[in-house]
Amino acid sequence: MATLNPGNELRRAGKLHNAGKYRQAERIYRGILAGTPGDTTILRLLGMLERDRGRHDEALGWFRKARASVDTAELAAEEGLTLQTMGHLKEAEDSLRAAAVAFPDNLMLSMMLARVLMSSGQAAAAASLLEPLATIHNCDADLMMLMAAAANASGVLPVPTQYARSVTTLLPQNARGHAMLGTTHRLNGDLDSALAAYDKAAAIDTTSSEAVAGKAHVLESMGRSSDAWNVLEQTAVNDSPLVTLATVRVARRLDKPDVAAKAIATALAIPHLSPYHRSHLFMQQGLVLEDLGRYDEAWAAWTKGNALHGGQFDMAVHRNLVQTIIDTSLPPSQGSNSSQPVFIVGMFRSGTTLMEQILGAHNEIDTAGEVDAMLRLVHAHPYPSCIENPPENASGNYLAALRRDAPRVTDKMPSNYLHVGLIHTLFPHATILHMTRDARDTCVSCFANAFAASQAYTANLDELAEVYGLYTELMAHWSNVLPNRMHAVAYEDLVTNPESTIRGVLDAIGVAWEPACLDFHTVRRIPITPSADQVRRPLYTSSIGRWKRFKSHLGPLANLH
Repeated sequence: MATLNPGNELRRAGKLHNAGKYRQAERIYRGILAGTPGDTTILRLLGMLERDRGRHDEALGWFRKARASVDTAELAAEEGLTLQTMGHLKEAEDSLRAAAVAFPDNLMLSMMLARVLMSSGQAAAAASLLEPLATIHNCDADLMMLMAAAANASGVLPVPTQYARSVTTLLPQNARGHAMLGTTHRLNGDLDSALAAYDKAAAIDTTSSEAVAGKAHVLESMGRSSDAWNVLEQTAVNDSPLVTLATVRVARRLDKPDVAAKAIATALAIPHLSPYHRSHLFMQQGLVLEDLGRYDEAWAAWTKGNALHGGQFDMAVHRNLVQTIIDTSLPPSQGSNSSQPVFIVGMFRSGTTLMEQILGAHNEIDTAGEVDAMLRLVHAHPYPSCIENPPENASGNYLAALRRDAPRVTDKMPSNYLHVGLIHTLFPHATILHMTRDARDTCVSCFANAFAASQAYTANLDELAEVYGLYTELMAHWSNVLPNRMHAVAYEDLVTNPESTIRGVLDAIGVAWEPACLDFHTVRRIPITPSADQVRRPLYTSSIGRWKRFKSHLGPLANLH
């Protein structure tokens, strides 16, 4: 009787596996394994087979058995991918982080970890992880694609363009690369360049959902709602959450809430929809239901969406941070003489984006978006070190990060309210604008919008109420130790009495009044915030007292003031 050739058998099993004939492939794999017990290649293939057939627990068993014999980066990546596929994102992250320590030079592991971070809403963390690798491996198309996606989703403006540009250079016929470049331009407010990139992507692949959705978003941001609607109506892409979300945005602008509601219901029925997309669809469903006056149903939709994207927020760490900041004494100001930065701080959804847009209409003021330089400084030199021993040229490094030549440049990073003391230390002559708003309106708006995992407290009413209380305590501390240092701007004053309020802001900044600030909604920018559509409209007062629609659902938020 002829002896079977293991190599031939392995190739035959591989063909069966790829053809979806899992039982036949499994029999061959197990037969080979019987002759070579502990063969990690066969153990890995069995794990991959079980994952492909949807038996994830069995897949994990094979991968872990292989790793117990001889651990490799490839096996660690397979285990991480399986956990990610199962939706066990925190376990996948922990497993991959441990593997990255064991195999520090393995690019594949880092990329896998970045994908898991992005799946759990931690795009900024993914971008930070990949950034140094992208500098070294700038000819790796897959890495540059992933880095571009992470940068686009990070929430930090301006989005660096070099990563998406690299993809279009390395893969000129790749539609996704051009669509990513379009999204980068869109987030940076370069709408004409965004349109050109999206059109190039669509010319390569008419089914590119990012190109279709992105083009619709750009046209909507240009005030061309009818053109945006035509793009969406003419597309053959009807099973994409991205296209659905664009459809919902344009339909709401065209006062078609029923159409938006139907589009969301259809999208939520798509099989195997990721938790990320399902979450965002529920959040948008809540807004549509609010448009329709169905307030209880809207709150229920937001509750579902928040449960999916909430993530984990370490309240103990946050409490400790606030207390450490309060306990840290401020040194005598000895920082930069520059008055260029204008810091806009406050809770999320307090009007920071609106203020940025108004100031951006001024001839002497440029906008830099949400600059993460202060956050990077604090991350590298945690409190109290960043205050007591700031690194040399910290002020100069921050000014370089602004990358603007205008006399004044805004930095609209709301969470910089934590770092008012540090800002004052580094820039004693810079303007600090503190945006305030009714606490209940602020928190309802936070709960009704999907924030990144780093702000996961917005998805939990108890945590949201506690974070707001700590914010109030910290702002009172700054007012005490730095009296008259911040210029407070109430959202309610801004929308009900705009001219005198804006005049006061411009006086604080040190620039003359310009009527263009009242026409801010005509400026062609699109911020990467949930306020993108609101700042495309003239000032309105309908959001004042919004919380009253949801009085029975507020829980701990009802006690805020």
